[in-house]
Amino acid sequence: MLFSRRTRSLRTYLFLGLGSLGLAFLLVSLELRNFVHPQLVEEVNAQGRSLVRYRAQQELLVVLLEQEADLRSFLGSGDQAYLEAYATRGRNTEEPLRALRGNLPENAGPADRGQMDRLAFLITQWQDKAAVPLIRQRLQGPLKDLQGALTQENRAFGAVKAASAQLTRLLDARDEERFQGIEGTLAYARWLGYSTETGLFITALLFARWLLLRVSVPLADLAEQARAGDGYSEPGENQPVKEVEILGRALFELDVRNRERESLLRREHDEALATRAFEELVQRLTREDDLLAALDQALARQVQSSAQRILLHPDEGQGLVPALPAMTAEEAARHPVLAEADHCRAFRQSTPVSLASDAATACVCPLGVPQGGAYACLPMVASGRILGLVNLQARNPGHWTPERLRIATALVGAATSAFQGIRALDLARERALRDGLTGVFNRRFLDEFLPKTFDQCQRNGLPFSLLMMDIDHFKAFNDEFGHEGGDQVLRLFAQCLQAHVRSGDVVARYGGEEFAILLPHAGAAFALALAERLRIIVQALELPEGAFPPGRHITMSVGLASYPEHTRSQEALITLADQALYQAKGQGRNRTVSAGALGTELPA
Repeated sequence: MLFSRRTRSLRTYLFLGLGSLGLAFLLVSLELRNFVHPQLVEEVNAQGRSLVRYRAQQELLVVLLEQEADLRSFLGSGDQAYLEAYATRGRNTEEPLRALRGNLPENAGPADRGQMDRLAFLITQWQDKAAVPLIRQRLQGPLKDLQGALTQENRAFGAVKAASAQLTRLLDARDEERFQGIEGTLAYARWLGYSTETGLFITALLFARWLLLRVSVPLADLAEQARAGDGYSEPGENQPVKEVEILGRALFELDVRNRERESLLRREHDEALATRAFEELVQRLTREDDLLAALDQALARQVQSSAQRILLHPDEGQGLVPALPAMTAEEAARHPVLAEADHCRAFRQSTPVSLASDAATACVCPLGVPQGGAYACLPMVASGRILGLVNLQARNPGHWTPERLRIATALVGAATSAFQGIRALDLARERALRDGLTGVFNRRFLDEFLPKTFDQCQRNGLPFSLLMMDIDHFKAFNDEFGHEGGDQVLRLFAQCLQAHVRSGDVVARYGGEEFAILLPHAGAAFALALAERLRIIVQALELPEGAFPPGRHITMSVGLASYPEHTRSQEALITLADQALYQAKGQGRNRTVSAGALGTELPA
């Protein structure tokens, strides 16, 4: 049971091992007690009996010697006091004899008991046969042959002493035999004790070695795995020591958690690098469409969405404009959220929304919620303003994990910051190239755009025309109605021009009340027709009532030059248009003059 394959705790092994050793020691102790203790008790009792017997022998011998001395003194002197002492001591021999007879060794045989009886008989013979007759004779008078009497008495007493000595030798021999048996028992007890101690010591060493092997070998394996740095292996089912199994499993689980944490940190590091690279990329972009395309590709690559939409929120209005993918007007009309962005929860709350499409709280927007799976809507928020919305869709209901949402939010946030920068840069550039009063392009833009557009038309063999126009009598008009009235006329004039030219044409304020219109891909005939149409429209333009008298109108003079009809040079084109304008003003104003009608030789 102790060495079975079952997993036990270290305390259990120690308890079982030490308990087994203690039980063995207890059994041996009980064996020694049951075997040796009676022997020791017997030895103590025998020692006690021997001591009592020895004292009884000594007392008997002393009593007999004193009795003999009293007898001899009485026989010599006849003094009755010695006789009384003799008689008293004679009575005292009975007690030592009983003690001597009652404390014979247990191994005493018939010969020993016979010798004891012989000693008692010789004492009686000495007293009755030798001493009593001599006492009677002395009571009658002094003994005639005192020396002979004493010799006779001494012979009888010598037999008593010889018998006592013989008994002592016999009893000592019996004690020696008994002592040898007890010594053998004690020797066996000592051997059993030494053997038990040696056996227990060897057993304890073997148990300690077995336990250390069960503990130290797995610990050494764990230390080697830690030194190798390859992680900890999962502990098996046959580990006998529970604490070692718990330690191995704890280290294995800790290693698993560390590896998961390392994997998470590695993924977060890779995500941070990818996000950083995306941030660096979008910071270098200067066009909104390029940025939105980069965001679309990054989202598809890093969050594996099955479909995605990028919707922009214009500066004016409450709707959303599909940027990627594009959508026709008919398709857009089917989605109310595009007309009223507040229908979108993410837009309304300015916080990301992610749900499974079949969730109880899922949105009902058919544009952003797929038939099945999950979706996420991320608002593009910058400086407290919503610039747009990113809708992500997936086929798996559990696709939008916190990790994917974190990546998508980081990408959308980086793109939103760059998008805001591009819009701010475009706005600054627009303001730098626009006239602050009228809203049309300014002279700076005209100077940059004209050469590029002229060269492009020249390379492609396409015509190009320039209209230079001036509001007639504007100074007098400005003096009459003041600068505020003049500014209002300039704004109305510019808006009228902007509203009646093609989308590719450029209206610019050339300076003061003079404006220019660039007409790419337009020849002289088209330019002349447009100039006349604009002149008529301006002449019919009604000025606001209240600020101006009723029926007050403005007119304009137009100068026109075209490539290649009038010149092949961009510089000459401006000069000819300006000359044609001055000729129109010189001919009475409110008219259009073409460079072909200047009456001078046109430059090449």
